[in-house]
Amino acid sequence: MAIVCSQPAQADATPRQLHGGPIAGGSLLIARDFSVHAAPQAQLAMAITDAWRTFATLELAIGSSVQAPSISFAPGLAIGIAYALDATSVVPWAGLEARAHALVSSSSPADYFVGGGPRVGVDWLFQRYVGLTFQGSYAIGWSGAGLSHHASLGVGLRWTLEL
Repeated sequence: MAIVCSQPAQADATPRQLHGGPIAGGSLLIARDFSVHAAPQAQLAMAITDAWRTFATLELAIGSSVQAPSISFAPGLAIGIAYALDATSVVPWAGLEARAHALVSSSSPADYFVGGGPRVGVDWLFQRYVGLTFQGSYAIGWSGAGLSHHASLGVGLRWTLEL
């Protein structure tokens, strides 16, 4: 009979690590009207120190307006900085981001969204270099319709590369 003990994955963050991966999720945009989107994202982050990282998230939201059924696209980019409590296999983090979207719909003229707000997440590492990420963000900003809001939730894969 053998007893096998395994240790949980350790995050072991160091400066100059590259984190990234695909994220599947959804987003809500409240601007001229209320629209719901499927929002696949790709995220890339660079560790500045063992706790601070910069990140960029590319999003291609595809969905529909609630008021007037129509297909809408909202490609966007968010960049920001985050602080991670990187000590175990579960890594909570929070940061601030600036966000910009182009809004294209089949029923209304092209529009834009520019804003910013918090992005929070939890990375769950299976081992030091691979895991899952759970993320959410909220941004308040401006569009052609005036004050607007953007919110997103997602889950994805996360990997780490040493540079």
